[in-house]
Amino acid sequence: MSKILLWIADNSKETIFSLVLGGLITTIFQNRKNIVIWIKTFFQKEKEFRISYAYLFRIKIENKYLLIKGKRIEQYQPVGGVFKYYNSFIEKYNLWEIKAEKNSNFFEEKDLRIFVKGKYLTKFLDWIETNQNRECDCKREFIEELIVPGYLQKDAINNIQFEFLKRVNSGIHYSAHFKCQEILIFDIYEVSNLSESNISYLKQKIMENDNLILVTAEDIEKQCVQINDLSRKIGAHASHII
Repeated sequence: MSKILLWIADNSKETIFSLVLGGLITTIFQNRKNIVIWIKTFFQKEKEFRISYAYLFRIKIENKYLLIKGKRIEQYQPVGGVFKYYNSFIEKYNLWEIKAEKNSNFFEEKDLRIFVKGKYLTKFLDWIETNQNRECDCKREFIEELIVPGYLQKDAINNIQFEFLKRVNSGIHYSAHFKCQEILIFDIYEVSNLSESNISYLKQKIMENDNLILVTAEDIEKQCVQINDLSRKIGAHASHII
């Protein structure tokens, strides 16, 4: 009997060890990006990192992708925009010493396009995962960029489905444009259930002006498209919707 109990005890230890090790490996794997960021910022606690947290729409028509002309940069890019925070975030905003976007051309009130010190960076990224104190609905920019200008009929929003596909985190990298270290985070949504009449209406608007274009995956990968014998730039972040 004692031998049996000893065998159970020994195997229980192995089982517990395996469970603990497996849980640790899973935790490390799931949080690997934040762990890397924590390591990179360990000696840069007071350094400010630019963060942009936005959403992009994958809108496919006849196996091509809809892009819109950028308002701030001369390029074509996916329809979408930056998430906004709510007033309930102000306490954390102050506690984490967050600063607003410094480039006036890109600043908009309550945008999650901000600067965060290294010592608070992982806390901020963990906060994003909670979905608290911020916009979670992605309809605002869709309405502002496609329905308000008249590229889609107003009733289009009634039946459209916005399906979350993935979240992309660029990790820390140097931005030549903003001349600082930054992290770009994008939530990608698939737009579906557009009616045939809305698709026809949208295609007509694409033909009437150059603010909207349909491009192939190859165009997006090349980051340029030929329009009237001229090469037009496509934003690098458009690759996330393919």
